[in-house]
Amino acid sequence: MPELNPDIFQEVVQNIIEEGNLENLTKLMIAGRETLHAVLAHFLKAKCVHVTYSSIEVYWTNPISYLGGYQIPFDFPFFKPIIKALAQNVIKVKIDYCGDNPTYDFVVNHLITKKLKSVDFSDTLSEHQYCFLKELLSDTLLGHQNCNLEELSIPHHSLIVKNV
Repeated sequence: MPELNPDIFQEVVQNIIEEGNLENLTKLMIAGRETLHAVLAHFLKAKCVHVTYSSIEVYWTNPISYLGGYQIPFDFPFFKPIIKALAQNVIKVKIDYCGDNPTYDFVVNHLITKKLKSVDFSDTLSEHQYCFLKELLSDTLLGHQNCNLEELSIPHHSLIVKNV
């Protein structure tokens, strides 16, 4: 059976991502084990993730901006494997407000690792998010000698929204 040329395939994946076409990305990931692993290998190269209310935005260069990230909704069929791939090399995570959502917890739980250099929280956290992140940060980052964290941004006047 012929094998895919990795350089050409990575270019195809990059083009699909630049087009922002989730349907084509899904088709490519469904096509077989080799293509699935090749797409996940591309996500291994990402450096930054912005977690929003219902999606993540992936950046392959360091700055997180409000334009240019590849948006993947929480309900994307291959969302969990992509998160697991991203968690291996991401160095910067920005986390926005999100209501209590088990998918959000899964995302943050996987992305907050000892490899992170920067974590940036939004001005507003739900009470659940605050407790979850406090525990996660102490267990994952702040409690380890080999932590690489250089920047932790929690606004001075962070607003904690109580669940009603």
